[in-house]
Parts: sequence; C-alpha cells; structure tokens
Amino acid sequence: MQEVPNIAQKDAETGKLALRNAVVLAFFVHRPVHEICEPVAAMLDEYLSCIPADALKWAIPNASAEQWKPVDAKTLPGIRKLLDPQGAKARDLTSFRLADSAGEAPAFEFRFVGKPKSYKSPPACSLIQMVFPIETAREQYVEGLVERVKRLSAMIDFAYGYCSPALLYRELRLVYAYPNLRGLAMRHAGYDVQNNLQAAWTMGLRARGARWITLLGAQLQAQLGGQAKIEQALGTSSGAIGVERLGTALMIRAGRVPEIGDTNRREDTPLLRTLAKVLEPVTAFDEKDLVFARFEDDEVLLQRWERRFLD
Repeated sequence: MQEVPNIAQKDAETGKLALRNAVVLAFFVHRPVHEICEPVAAMLDEYLSCIPADALKWAIPNASAEQWKPVDAKTLPGIRKLLDPQGAKARDLTSFRLADSAGEAPAFEFRFVGKPKSYKSPPACSLIQMVFPIETAREQYVEGLVERVKRLSAMIDFAYGYCSPALLYRELRLVYAYPNLRGLAMRHAGYDVQNNLQAAWTMGLRARGARWITLLGAQLQAQLGGQAKIEQALGTSSGAIGVERLGTALMIRAGRVPEIGDTNRREDTPLLRTLAKVLEPVTAFDEKDLVFARFEDDEVLLQRWERRFLD
C-alpha cells in the first residue's frame, strides 16, 4: 500500500490554494444545541491542544458574520462566550469557523454549526468538523491521530461520525478546482468528498458510507443488528478491520492506515469494500449537494462515486 501523498494545487489566476488533501473528522449530533455547547467547547480546546499554536489565523466568529476575519485576542473568548448554553438556547442558530486561511483549502479547521431551531431533528442535526494535515494519516503519525479521534469521540453524544483522508477545495472558486477534484476522486476511491454542512440538514440516522474510521452511535448500531452482528459481517477475526467500543459508540477502523486506492495502478480498497457492504442499509445515498451533482449534467457520476465500493 502506497503512503498517502501530499496534494496542494494552487489557482493559477490568484495563487490561492484551490485543492488539497487533508484528514476530516466529522460528528453529526441530534441533541439540542444548548445541551452540546459545553462538549463542543471542550472539543475545541482538545483540538487546539494538538495543533500548532498559530495554526488558526482566520475566523467566521458567529452565524451572522459573512466574511472571514483575522484571529485576534478577542476571537477565542468571543467563541467561548458564544458557546454559553443559555445564549445558545435563546438564539436560532449558533455557529463558527476557525481555519488556517480565509476560505482556501484548509489543513487546519474547526467548524461548528448547530441545528437551527426551526429544523426538525431528525432528519436535521448539528455538525462538528475538524481538519488535520494529511501527514497525520501516515504510518509514523497515525496512532496519534487515532488517539485524538478516540478522545474527541468521548466528549460528545453523536449519532454518527467518521474520519477520513479527504479532498478539500477553495469554496469561492470551486469551478476552477473541480476538474482536478473530479479526476482525483474517481481515481482514488479512499478519498472523502464532502459538503457536510448541507448533509447535516438531511442526514437523519444514516451514515455517509465507508470511510477509514466510522463512528456509529447506538441507534445506527441497532439498525445494523448490534456489535456482534457487525463484527461477524466485517470478518474482524482476521484483524484487518478493527471494531472498538467507545462508551456507547462503536469505532470501526478499516486498516491501520487509510486505503486510498488507485484505479490507474489497479490498487483496490478491499477493506473499504467490505465495510461499504455492511453499512449499505444505513448509508445516505443521492447527496445532491456534493460537487459531482452541482457540476455534472446528470446524476450518473454522483451515483458512480457513491457506489464506488459496491458496484
């Protein structure tokens, strides 16, 4: 298995980073927003403790802010105040973003978007999402990344979560990055492509398919028949796919390091294929907000990508 390479492609016109690979860790949570504010604050502190002190340079500090602003001495205290449970209970929407750049493809980012009060849960849920550099998924660093995933998972009562190498793009000029993103996504099946903010509004009690690390809350486990049945279906006795209990949640790890795959070199992703079949009954298909659906004339490419481990 090849080591995950670095991808960092710049927009030729602006010089901004338009496309990169990184590691995404996302949690989808159905609890009321004011009940999870303190856990989100703890997760932010945990994230800050394991990244360089000056990594997060830009912020969208609240739901009413429309532009990125430089991080200053007031930014983090303001965000912690935003996460006061009583304040969150009073407002319709609580959200913020912290990143290493102002809208470029990030290597570091922490994002929280609480479910608006007007949205029914389920299907809508809150999103907590973090980005780590792609190097953290390599052989020499991967166990440290997994320990972070475990610590962060223990802090929140989630319905579903995952951790995966992902293709991330500059949001305001996606049209320029899309051809390369499409080519990489179709060549390397192990990369996540996501629009989790939009996915959170319709996720319900489902999963986004096979990813390197899959985190299942109690209800999704029950839908799949429970831990014993999941382990049997995954063939965990071989040791290639690991299943670990994290409180009431279940962590499924498809390989010590992520499978990326390469159709040009005929490198398959057998562990992700096995996992995809087990998760298929609870998988959210037809994610119309993904870039494939936005830039293609029909839905064939989206279906091909969503079923890349199944067909």
